[in-house]
Amino acid sequence: MYTTHAIDEMESEVAELLIKRMFTKNHLNVPIETVNKLIRRYELSESKRLNCNFRLAEYQAEAIRLAVSSQLMVLTGGPGTGKTCVIKGIVYVLRRLFKRPLMKLAAPTGKAARRMTESVGFPASTVQRLMGLTETGSYAKPIYGDFIIVDEVSMLDILTLDNLLRTLQDDIKLIFVGDIDQLPSVGSGAILRDMIESFVIPCVMLDAPHRQKADSLLYSNICTVRKGHDFLTEGDDFRIIDADDTTGIEEAVDQYLHYVPIYGIDQTVILTPCRKSGQVCANKINDLIQKRINPYHEKPKDSIRTTVTDKEGNKRSFWLVKGDPVMQLINREECSNGDVGKVINVNKTGVLVRFSDSMVFYKPNELNQLTLAYSMSIHKSQGSEYQCVITPILKEHETVVTRNLIYTALTRAKKICVLIQDKDTVKKGLKKEAASLRYTMLSEKIETAYRVRR
Repeated sequence: MYTTHAIDEMESEVAELLIKRMFTKNHLNVPIETVNKLIRRYELSESKRLNCNFRLAEYQAEAIRLAVSSQLMVLTGGPGTGKTCVIKGIVYVLRRLFKRPLMKLAAPTGKAARRMTESVGFPASTVQRLMGLTETGSYAKPIYGDFIIVDEVSMLDILTLDNLLRTLQDDIKLIFVGDIDQLPSVGSGAILRDMIESFVIPCVMLDAPHRQKADSLLYSNICTVRKGHDFLTEGDDFRIIDADDTTGIEEAVDQYLHYVPIYGIDQTVILTPCRKSGQVCANKINDLIQKRINPYHEKPKDSIRTTVTDKEGNKRSFWLVKGDPVMQLINREECSNGDVGKVINVNKTGVLVRFSDSMVFYKPNELNQLTLAYSMSIHKSQGSEYQCVITPILKEHETVVTRNLIYTALTRAKKICVLIQDKDTVKKGLKKEAASLRYTMLSEKIETAYRVRR
């Protein structure tokens, strides 16, 4: 196994900083009875808000107790296992135990940060913005506070984690949250896997379903994929359609057109392994759907044509039409890479897009920051949820399909998932685990640092 000197040094530094934080004195020296009373108050508060008898499972309550007693912890679990519910409980309890609570919530991407804001009820930012980093390359700034919760940690790379740990003050409580079976980071490392597999860092794993019903076929198939098995079952909330590279794209478009009237454009999406390569990629699917659902020739005054040049120098022209869902492709002040919005106005001076918490105007020379979002790559969908997910996994995707890719696509669905498949490609993909293809030494270095300090 080989690595670069820089990565090796970063892994060593990250391991030392993680263990140092574990052994830092915890200022919350409170009786367990006090914590349990606050947990019960949280349950009563949620019961009133939800108008039902809300109770945490014992292992969920134990995660909150661990957050109080530890300076560093990991909370992990699959979709619908109650991670958000536990995060809210942790925030509720810790804010009442600190005298003047200063908390930070963060996630690796703008999309994940916005979802965290919506689900937890407090503002979250990207990890980069938390550290004061921007596209211009400004330096990371010290981070002060009482506790920080970082969600979607599977997307963190070793460089970002190293920068984050070096900017945090020593006594800040640090809580990592993520799903180990989702796609690993684009950059180097398998951070979440390594922290869990060190068996040193305090960790709670949630494994019981709370979002989907336990007898839901969608949930059952998610569990099957998570284990690497290929006996998927079809039913009301999980459909399987066999297709090939020729018929797959039309099948995906037809399914989209079938489900959009039921769930709406905002809650229906086609997730594909590739954004721009192959016959069944997001770019080609987007063009086909737009022609069927929002054709530019029917709205000449509300349409504008743009040409995008990618990193390889390839040019692609497409139309932006009023009503189109679009995705932001780079970070800017008003929105982040991966954010999805809707075109609400088009004229000769540019395009106005409404995102969940901002309105952004794009001049003609800025339109290359946008792409259509009827369909998107599975990588770009991380941190999102949709009522209906349609995902083609076909022969042309064979080289990139892994268990984590399929799992990530399926877990974006809340109500129904439609898998358009080449059976052999899916079967082979489920045997490949993306994180297992990443060779690191972080887990071993965490163990060594722990033994030395202990």
